[in-house]
Amino acid sequence: MLATHIPHWYQHHQPKQQDTWQAQPRQRDFLLRLEDEVLLGGAAGGGKSDALIIWLITRSTDYPGSRGLYLRRTYADLSRAGAALDRSRELLYSIAKYDEQDHRWSFPNRSTIDFGYLDTESDKYRHQSAQYDSIAFDELTQFVEAWYMYMLSRNRATVDGICPLIRAGTNPGGLGHDWVKRRFIDGKQPNTAFDLGEGRTGCFIPARLQDNFILMQRDPGYWHRLLALPEDEREALAYGNWNLFQGQYFKEWREAKHVIAAFDIPATWTHWIAVDYGFAEPYCCLWFARNPDDKHHVYVYRESYGVGLRDEEQARQIVSATHGERIATAVGDPAMFNKRKEQDKPSIAAVYYRNGVKLLPAVNERVAGWQCVRRALAYTEQAKPRLQVLEGKAPNLCRTLPAMLHDPLDSEDMADKIKSTKTEDHAVDALRYGLMLESMPEKQQRKLLSFQVVN
Repeated sequence: MLATHIPHWYQHHQPKQQDTWQAQPRQRDFLLRLEDEVLLGGAAGGGKSDALIIWLITRSTDYPGSRGLYLRRTYADLSRAGAALDRSRELLYSIAKYDEQDHRWSFPNRSTIDFGYLDTESDKYRHQSAQYDSIAFDELTQFVEAWYMYMLSRNRATVDGICPLIRAGTNPGGLGHDWVKRRFIDGKQPNTAFDLGEGRTGCFIPARLQDNFILMQRDPGYWHRLLALPEDEREALAYGNWNLFQGQYFKEWREAKHVIAAFDIPATWTHWIAVDYGFAEPYCCLWFARNPDDKHHVYVYRESYGVGLRDEEQARQIVSATHGERIATAVGDPAMFNKRKEQDKPSIAAVYYRNGVKLLPAVNERVAGWQCVRRALAYTEQAKPRLQVLEGKAPNLCRTLPAMLHDPLDSEDMADKIKSTKTEDHAVDALRYGLMLESMPEKQQRKLLSFQVVN
């Protein structure tokens, strides 16, 4: 069914370019997949945009009356010279009619392909009453996860025989890096179908410049220009490395350096915890330990993480997970100590206290705190980093810390204040609170780390 005949079909339509369109190996792999959601990409130059447009064309010609949608983050991304709209004109000018006002290609068989954008929360409602058999996201990591999930609800069969499908292409990096990596990359085998839950299947097709023979022949210097980029951009764009990318806040993170084999933390070590509160968004509690004879290294040995838990449930979960350990002190987000708007309702910290966790306000100096985290992550060839995370014990910290982004309005801070760049930073905030406590002057540390606070 899907795209097996693409090169032969397209040779009959004489695009403006002298050469007819031919699928490169990774493009062909992508076009032939039948899973509900398929992601093509990784490195730059793999032919992602072309593959997405051709996929939509093929669906439109195979299923008369079908509806397709091609999405970028902004209209400027669609319309700039050489971008998706220009490319669609080269590929479709002789076989479909374009409506400049609606940004829509209409085929003689009644199929349509819309070109749209999704830049703000309200933009998704442009498609509220629409139905699309085929939706293609270009540069998926530029989109917020909630927008992607909303568009899944717009992905429905509108003609007999068609299966509604989602396709996407992207490079690593961007505000959606974390959720895309979690959905398509982490724990997944490339080129192999995997289960997305709720009866949906997915697949990731990695592609690099070397997989695009036409571009390599047309512009042999492109590879060398990619290699000349700074390390983070080079790793993402040349090699498709999902653990190092442009805009990454904690470039120091290396799983091989910071995650160590789990071991039983001795009861004689100093233990403390740090909490970042959340209800609609996740809350996170991290457990820290330090060998009194080795004050240089700090170990994160446990994590509690969840969404939709009330404050008393969080506290009870923390007490239960502590297993009777002697916790020297516990610090929490200072906002947890604020009085509630509701009359006579105790603060979140007070509810924690009633349920067995006595919190002290954490130091909430963001930039200084991030520098503290950086110092803990730093390492040399001769010396391992101060921060060591026990393998399998803090999965959300290990998942989200490398995905943090720079704040575009404050190069020293991490993205948090701007809604469109907000990332899942709860475990990282808890890490900051815990490390700021440990990094205090020794006299102040002794005062705070001298009494048990968890019953």
